[in-house]
Amino acid sequence: FFFDTMSLLGDVLAHDSVGPAAVSFSICALWCGVVCGLTGLLNFYPERYQEEPGKKILWGTTSVAMAIPPFIVPYYAYLGLMEFQETQGQLTMVGPSNYNLRFALGFSLGYMAFDTAMMVVFYKPLRKALK
Repeated sequence: FFFDTMSLLGDVLAHDSVGPAAVSFSICALWCGVVCGLTGLLNFYPERYQEEPGKKILWGTTSVAMAIPPFIVPYYAYLGLMEFQETQGQLTMVGPSNYNLRFALGFSLGYMAFDTAMMVVFYKPLRKALK
């Protein structure tokens, strides 16, 4: 199992999943920053968020989770699966990946890296906000 996982990781890093992951991370960070900034200016969030700064960060990260990956990842995964079906046949699940599948994987990994980074950087405010 370990060697299969390591070879899969090597394949991911060797192919074009790293670019979409970096783009995804950047888009997620930009979106979160814009949402946090706009909600502070326009007061979209409830009054109690003024007292708890962690709630504002939680609001921004939740908006990322609801707005970006749920649309982009399934779109490219569907395109990749349709291309895979055309080239490999309908009844197979194992074969070479294609650009769209790697893009969906990379974009998903970029979002997960962003979410993990937010949890690490803002650990105390987010932990307090989640209580």
